[in-house]
Amino acid sequence: MDKQYSNAGNTNAFVYRAKIDLLYFLIFIIVEVAILIAIFLVLTKGFSPLNLVLVGFFVIIGIGIVWMFLGIRYIVDDRWLKIQMGPFRTKILLSEIQSISPARSILSSWAVSVDRLKLRTRKGVYEISPTRPEGFTQIIHKRNPAVRTGNTKTQT
Repeated sequence: MDKQYSNAGNTNAFVYRAKIDLLYFLIFIIVEVAILIAIFLVLTKGFSPLNLVLVGFFVIIGIGIVWMFLGIRYIVDDRWLKIQMGPFRTKILLSEIQSISPARSILSSWAVSVDRLKLRTRKGVYEISPTRPEGFTQIIHKRNPAVRTGNTKTQT
């Protein structure tokens, strides 16, 4: 569920989780099961130092994938859109967002859903998948009225 919170009493921020599609969820499960199988196969070969290093490597990779997959957040405060994906983070000034439009893509991005929002900024394009795209777009537009949504400019 999306949350609104106050940061040090002076900034209202909204936190949106990422929408997760079944396709991405299945890929996530397949990768995690493959990692568990790899760990099992390595351990059946014995407990040599090399095997223990391999198991440690697979465990770290598995935990990292879970963290990235389940740790996607989009935080909108008064000045910034902060995007978190596990250990990876980026910030976009709200004043630099030029447009927000719906998009469909399976390519890699800050999203785990085919249904996305494409944010165009002066510095590039970001694709994200907040659970409530309409509410997300309204908050961005409220904080930066110059943002174009779809093919038309949103009126307030």
